Amino acid sequence: MPQGTPRWGGEWKKAAAKYFNRNFSLTIQGRAKLPRQLPRPRSDYRDAYGLPLLRMTFDRRDNETKMSEWLTNKAAEIAKAIGPSKMNVNPRRGRYTIVPYQSTHNTGGTVMGADPNSSVVNKYLQSWTSTTSSSSARATSRRTAATTRPAPWAR
Repeated sequence: MPQGTPRWGGEWKKAAAKYFNRNFSLTIQGRAKLPRQLPRPRSDYRDAYGLPLLRMTFDRRDNETKMSEWLTNKAAEIAKAIGPSKMNVNPRRGRYTIVPYQSTHNTGGTVMGADPNSSVVNKYLQSWTSTTSSSSARATSRRTAATTRPAPWAR
């Protein structure tokens, strides 16, 4: 629905009928680099089966905010070329929240493999024991620390 549309009532129903088959979404998705300090299993944080769990927290940093602004502006340029009568542009700002659903993978990525020294989970997607997880995290960190050219929003 266009911005300014009431959230309920007769005017909402009229707008819903009008825009039902007259709209589209152009969605972008960026990525956030892993922090240098990777999460590690905590001995006091376990699932129902007694297996160690990771406790992760995440918030956007300056780079993610700049990336959102840059990518959103590029997507808006593409959308404007289509010639819409109304357009909403909503870059992500402020603290991270999962309340407005986002297409995120909040738990991050995990390397699967046959060796606990170079992977986080085995071929059945089971985590290695907590004694090997820290070495797995270090191995994962080494693999993800590749250098790349600066992103357009970081120049």
